[in-house]
Amino acid sequence: MTSEAVVNSEELDMIQNTLADTADAAVAAVENAAHHYGAFYENPEFWVGVAFILVVVLLARPVGRMVKGMLVKRIDGIAQRINDAQKLKDDAQRLWVEYEKKFLNAPNEAYEILKKSENEMELLKNERIRKLEEEIKIRENDTQNRIVTAERAAVQEIRELGSVLSIGAVKKVLAEKLDDQTQDYLIDQSIGLLKKAK
Repeated sequence: MTSEAVVNSEELDMIQNTLADTADAAVAAVENAAHHYGAFYENPEFWVGVAFILVVVLLARPVGRMVKGMLVKRIDGIAQRINDAQKLKDDAQRLWVEYEKKFLNAPNEAYEILKKSENEMELLKNERIRKLEEEIKIRENDTQNRIVTAERAAVQEIRELGSVLSIGAVKKVLAEKLDDQTQDYLIDQSIGLLKKAK
């Protein structure tokens, strides 16, 4: 039982003692009136006192129970509020400890986040460099292939042009220096060589 319950129990005892003292005072008044007026039951004050005592006696228990019930209810309410306050205090203490841990761990968490971000950036950078190197290699191969193709085309073109020029120069020289019979002979030889080449 809490100290408030003890105080309230003491208040209840005090109320009961006051009622008992009042009843004793009423009995004393009745006895005093009986000495002054003769027979006590003939005096109206006696009957008023008896009625008062009866009312006090009849109402003492229900009123005492009611007062005690109210006091118990109030004690329970106060105890409940104390329990709730204790729970709130415990929750606040737990939250305080959690936030204090978070506050103390904040630099470490920030360092971890920073380190993780740096690692991710490094991985992303390496991935982009790798992709760029692959793309450069593909473009180099493509360029190399184009250069080789262009060289082949140029060589072919030069050969064709050289052949055309050579044939033209040979024709000119032959026309100027050879007679008709030699020219016919060379033409026949060239035709024979072309047939063999096919």
